[in-house]
Amino acid sequence: MELIKIDPSSKTSQELLSIMDENTKITRDMAKQIKKLHEESTRETTSVSFPEPNFKEEPEIKEEDEDFEQTVSYFFKKIDLLDDVSPDILTKNLPNQDDYDYEKILLRLRAELLRKSVELLRFIKEEDLSSEDRLAFEAELSKNNDKMTILRNLMLTKEEQDEHKEETVRNKLIFVPSPSGTPIVLNELKRIDPVYYEDFLGLFDSIRTGRFKNFTRLTANNGGYGVFEVKDFKIRVLFARLGPTEYAVISAFTKKVQTSKGYNELVTLRINDYQRVEQALKANLVSEEFLKINADYEQELDRLLGRTTEKAKVKEKKGEQND
Repeated sequence: MELIKIDPSSKTSQELLSIMDENTKITRDMAKQIKKLHEESTRETTSVSFPEPNFKEEPEIKEEDEDFEQTVSYFFKKIDLLDDVSPDILTKNLPNQDDYDYEKILLRLRAELLRKSVELLRFIKEEDLSSEDRLAFEAELSKNNDKMTILRNLMLTKEEQDEHKEETVRNKLIFVPSPSGTPIVLNELKRIDPVYYEDFLGLFDSIRTGRFKNFTRLTANNGGYGVFEVKDFKIRVLFARLGPTEYAVISAFTKKVQTSKGYNELVTLRINDYQRVEQALKANLVSEEFLKINADYEQELDRLLGRTTEKAKVKEKKGEQND
């Protein structure tokens, strides 16, 4: 009975979910065996040998950027302290399901809970506990497993909702203006080699469909709280959420910029450009005229990037969703 080693860098979300399901089942089985053997030991005077799971195969959790790790730590502390393990209570202590990182955070929380379950099993097995203490630790282990099950169900529910929405979601692009009033992104794209245009179109489409291809949050180093990027081979698009279906497109550039010291300066400059007008953009989301101007900019973007039909339906290529 061995726990399966988890290497997030080489697994998709679906594969990680499957592995964690199997590991959760293993921890449940281990806990049942330990409890059963303990009950037998209280009735018999003969020595009892506990199962020997291979604890070397613990979850190996790859840490992400500092902001993401702080977010995971914040929500893990909240759910770890819960005594009432019900779907409603747990959901109230989790991020909003519309947040970019919702599924990624839930996946990590399941991994953290699984790691804690392994530690609890080891402690129950190795320590000479009183019956009262053992029952308390077994109850904690049971709560942990219940939390993992609820998180799994929430992830599956979100997947089903996303699949149902996929055909109807059409996010609006709002263009961050330069000091002169022209859209920064359009100005930048006109200076970029057209060989990249098709891939840039795919990134903008991933924002419009809500799939956010290869999504990454920017770190606090650039003052980029609330600013994100989607990326493809050699290209990046910076964006931020303004409303439920409105997204500010901030900047578009090629990866080669990242190899120079000018990368951080460019990103910081563009974030400052966005933050300078952020509140004004949000306030104008109720203006039909403002939305019409940005819809016109969006058509100009599509024409520039080579979309021949202005009203063409935005299509998402298979495999573009985040893993």
